[in-house]
Amino acid sequence: MQPAYIAKLIVQHNVTCMGGIVPSLVSPQLVLHHHQYYFLLLSQTNKIKSFPKSLQARDYTIALQQQDHTPYKAMKSWGIGGDAATVDIVELMQEAFPNMDGPINVYGPTEVSCITICHVFSRDCKTIVIGCPDPNVHAYICDSSLRPVPVGVPGELLLSGPRLALG
Repeated sequence: MQPAYIAKLIVQHNVTCMGGIVPSLVSPQLVLHHHQYYFLLLSQTNKIKSFPKSLQARDYTIALQQQDHTPYKAMKSWGIGGDAATVDIVELMQEAFPNMDGPINVYGPTEVSCITICHVFSRDCKTIVIGCPDPNVHAYICDSSLRPVPVGVPGELLLSGPRLALG
């Protein structure tokens, strides 16, 4: 969707939370429900998209700035996921939304189909982290032999726990 259009809807409906949910849990008629102050994004085919990607969040924030709607004090929460967040995007959003906690970095691999790890960025964010596992999820960073690696060493993310399927 066009960033200018999304920015207009955010202001028009006094949106306080940007995010998404699992598409099968909601019908398209519930996409914009300003009484609960949630805003869920639709794709061109009227299917619900999940959390706005970091780059989309940047574009929507810039569009709000270009329309002179920042600082936008109504925004309280914004979940971003789908691609890597950057310190520049986090700082841009925090400047544009002074009352917002975060943004919230959300991660859930396609195989899991739900959010498994998240992190709320602080106002003094200098490093991007993926976050901590949600309740009932265990996260491990392992090498190619499935051995845990020390903190700061790159590896593969392995998830386990009762929220995940066997296999």
